[in-house]
Amino acid sequence: MAIYRSAQNIDIPGLTWLFQSAPFFYRHLDWRPPSEWFGNHPIYLAEVGDKILAVLALPPEPPKIAWIRFYACAPGVAVEKHWQDLFQHCLAEFNQRDRPFIPALGINEWFSRLLTQSNFSVFQHIISLTREVLIPLPAENIHKAVFIRPMVIEDVGEIAEIDQEAFEPIWQNSYEQIRYSILRSGYATVAELGERIVGFQISTFDMFSAHLVRLAVRPSLRGQQIGYTLIADLIEKFQKKRLWQITVNTQDNNQPSIGLYHKTGFNLTGDKYPVYLYQWP
Repeated sequence: MAIYRSAQNIDIPGLTWLFQSAPFFYRHLDWRPPSEWFGNHPIYLAEVGDKILAVLALPPEPPKIAWIRFYACAPGVAVEKHWQDLFQHCLAEFNQRDRPFIPALGINEWFSRLLTQSNFSVFQHIISLTREVLIPLPAENIHKAVFIRPMVIEDVGEIAEIDQEAFEPIWQNSYEQIRYSILRSGYATVAELGERIVGFQISTFDMFSAHLVRLAVRPSLRGQQIGYTLIADLIEKFQKKRLWQITVNTQDNNQPSIGLYHKTGFNLTGDKYPVYLYQWP
């Protein structure tokens, strides 16, 4: 019979093997690899003897948002075998007053099935948009008084403040997540008006294409072409790098975001996937 317990640092070699060999491995789309969540809680594993059979991680970050960070099963273990027990052990870590939102991305059919069987329901959908880099962006909408500069670590506090103002709770990033994203991004900039940071963008890129990971503007300054100006700078940067495509994701009910991307030449790809949210009893 399997034993369920909290993961410890001594489990890292076994969990590393599990991630490499697991036929069923769900990983949340964020900046941190699973190994960098070790030491956070709750992370529970199922084991028999010294063999790890499955693992589930729900560490809250920010404090009231506990995305499912990863779930994996060892070869030969049915995907649903330990899911419910691991999930209940993780839930037990949250007391009645501090119950967080627990969202998860439905990027795998098998994982979506587990979620719907465990009192998760669809909260919204993520949609994808794309544009060709070489298509010029009209310059008349660029805010001439906005200064775009590279983002630096010292900006993290102000960026985190804008992030929490701009996004609904489940999409807000913590200070630590912002710091991770700056260090691992390909191109990150802030928009300044006067001496105040009023918006930012964080992107990644490879030899052929780029992905706009995060863009936000202070809500009190929306409609003043700040987001447009950030994207114009982004396009100019990637034109110089001779990339051919920029992609971006957003929520299907985020009309201001969708409107900005359409205005800057992005088009819907038709791809989308559900975002689930756990319904506490």
